[in-house]
Amino acid sequence: MPSAWKCSPTRRRSGPLHRGWRNLCRPAIERSASAAAIGYLKQAAGLALEEKRKPQRGRVKVSFNTKRHELDVSTAGNAAGEFLKIDIDIQSRHMLKLDDLGLMPEQLETIRADVAESKGIVLVSAPKGQGQTSTMYAIIRAHDAFLQQILSIERNVPVTLEGITQNFCLPRRRRPRKPSSPPGSPARNPTSS
Repeated sequence: MPSAWKCSPTRRRSGPLHRGWRNLCRPAIERSASAAAIGYLKQAAGLALEEKRKPQRGRVKVSFNTKRHELDVSTAGNAAGEFLKIDIDIQSRHMLKLDDLGLMPEQLETIRADVAESKGIVLVSAPKGQGQTSTMYAIIRAHDAFLQQILSIERNVPVTLEGITQNFCLPRRRRPRKPSSPPGSPARNPTSS
């Protein structure tokens, strides 16, 4: 059976994507078994089972080894099939401190010097999945939010930070340009009827 007809599990933990969970020795899962697992998780998260193309998002609370976890379940689909992503304990993922980010000493020293500045704007940018939110929240936590005014502009606000003004912002969609008047024609005046 071609691998395109199998589910290939991946995992990401604070860094790069690992295909097939090589270190956990997980083989590809047959398509029927993966469809059943996706259906089960969608039902547990309260998502529409029949909807396989539009993105959906829900949450499931589970208990594993006497520890409670919250799973954030996201699904979407295309012509190749349905995609399911599970984020485990999103709230705790962004609770890292600067020392826990795995930065080199020079990088940590530079960031600490910038944090010590009491004025200015800090811009944090990174490709998707490279720790931008964790880094930004660690930098924000290094400030004293009650002595300094801190504002953030984020596409997604996964965690509410106490004492911080977090602004949710979607990128503007580009509007198509209106065609200009052809050469030789009179200019249009938008105020005249």
